[in-house]
Amino acid sequence: MFAEPNTDGAYSKNVWQQYNYPALMDAFLAKGIKVPMYINSGDDDEFAIEADATLLYSQLRKAKQPAELRIVNGKHEWMVWETTLGDSLKYVFSTVQRPQVQAGK
Repeated sequence: MFAEPNTDGAYSKNVWQQYNYPALMDAFLAKGIKVPMYINSGDDDEFAIEADATLLYSQLRKAKQPAELRIVNGKHEWMVWETTLGDSLKYVFSTVQRPQVQAGK
């Protein structure tokens, strides 16, 4: 997924940095679109994603973007996401609005 084209698919730090949120944040915020985000991580994540998750959450809140953050016990594994799946779905679906049909269309 984060590999250079025409390679054996090995992880590329350059590709990761190019497509990770810090490189895209300014352009995203400039669009002025509110995109509710539910962010979670395990506190024992071997990639230390909890630090990045907290930074992302802080940046979103500072930009008045809707966001929720959960740091739970666990590593970078399904059990971590499973523990917050119900809450994340409630959050996401609470932000979804029914399409409005305009008269005469």
